[in-house]
Amino acid sequence: MDNQENKKVIRISKKVTIKRVNPDNVRPTYANDFIVTHTEKEFFLTFSLLEPIGLLDPKEIEKYNEIEANAVCKIVMSPAFIDLMMKALSVNYDNYKKQINEHK
Repeated sequence: MDNQENKKVIRISKKVTIKRVNPDNVRPTYANDFIVTHTEKEFFLTFSLLEPIGLLDPKEIEKYNEIEANAVCKIVMSPAFIDLMMKALSVNYDNYKKQINEHK
């Protein structure tokens, strides 16, 4: 008898609580621009800070052909995790809109 035939797979299901820890050195970062790219197995989210040239004098704006969006954070995720994140964002955004409408 082959050794592979004697092996059994045992799966144990247990609920484990996730304790989320936010160390002091992990600071919030503001972003007002982003780009999403992907490969077959991963999504890449790059968040950037786009400087507001709209505050410049209209004559100054004419000088610009392009502006820089400086990346402040890059995150790589699996497609399965992107799916979970999109669902969570959708639920939270719907809740946000309901709260805003209640206060009008």
